[in-house]
Amino acid sequence: MVNRRNIHHIIGAFLCSLMFASAAFPQWQVVQETPPGVDRRIDIAIIDNNSGHSLRLYKDDVQNLRGVFTIRGGFDTIDPAVCPTYRVDEREPKRVTLENDRCRVLLKQAEFTLGPVGLEDNRDLRRIMNGSDIIFRYRLGGGNYRETKFTLRGSKYALTTAIEDPSLGFDE
Repeated sequence: MVNRRNIHHIIGAFLCSLMFASAAFPQWQVVQETPPGVDRRIDIAIIDNNSGHSLRLYKDDVQNLRGVFTIRGGFDTIDPAVCPTYRVDEREPKRVTLENDRCRVLLKQAEFTLGPVGLEDNRDLRRIMNGSDIIFRYRLGGGNYRETKFTLRGSKYALTTAIEDPSLGFDE
């Protein structure tokens, strides 16, 4: 016989398992930082994946969508001579650039721009907001290549919040 007390325990256990299960999945968040190209603290859309890599997207002071791709800790470094590429879902890969020039590569980071913020002007932004996954491919200092994947589930809400552009709330 199932009584009320047992039902409450079962429901509580189920809700706890959902909470712990969702913590295991990477999620987009909005945090405040002072990123490269900005002279104050701003909202940034960020995701960390299960491999320890991170991706930050934000609006800089000249209304461009900027990104910082960071590889996990350890001894690996990004080859400064080769900018990473990214692809959204099964689309063609694109090399990251910084304001139509080479990206800026630090030991574990690549800084880049993805064009103007407005949704009507930025196909890459629309794809990131509406896609399923984004995959970054990069060359290590030793010459080997690596790939890492980030989910785009929840990116639309995080980017809409971080970028604060009214046109972002509407689909194509």
